[in-house]
Amino acid sequence: MFSDEIHIDIAAPRLISLELGNFLNLSPSFEEMPLLEKASILLGDECCNVCKSDEEDFSDLTCGCANKKCLLLNGLSNAVDLKLIAAPDLLIFKRDLEWRPKFDKLKTLVLNDWFTAIDLVCILQHSPNLEKLTLKIDFPENFLGATGSRQSFVCPPHLVVNIKCRKVDNGVRKILEVLSTCGILPEQISIKCRDRT
Repeated sequence: MFSDEIHIDIAAPRLISLELGNFLNLSPSFEEMPLLEKASILLGDECCNVCKSDEEDFSDLTCGCANKKCLLLNGLSNAVDLKLIAAPDLLIFKRDLEWRPKFDKLKTLVLNDWFTAIDLVCILQHSPNLEKLTLKIDFPENFLGATGSRQSFVCPPHLVVNIKCRKVDNGVRKILEVLSTCGILPEQISIKCRDRT
């Protein structure tokens, strides 16, 4: 359990591996962890994030995050293997991506339904050494209506994308479209569906 009033600062510069599971109250704020190799962050519904709003107005001065820069992702930016799982309505990862953290060492990344097209493009742009991206999509409708960046860039040709979903629908097709605009070829993408109906 963390504080329900402030984001607790965590400084662990020698940490190599980190797993942060479901917790109550506000997320912590990570200082830089230069030796971090592997991190798994699970933000469930128990995480009452002050940035949880439909407006996604991260400049709102009434928000407890307004005076903080990047709460989680900047501290995780040195990870080689990273898993970012969050309830779809939690906006903390989206808020952190506003600060454009760089993931120069990142090779393996797992995401679930929290991201939009803009978030996905931002992550791909700032992860030049990414080799494997896994997208676990249970609610692809969250991705519809989102637009991506118009900046052109090409992902590394060695990047492999695994999409795990219930079925290929419009949301998954939109993800495929965004990946295509990032220069990811169809042969780099594998789709596994749980529903065959």
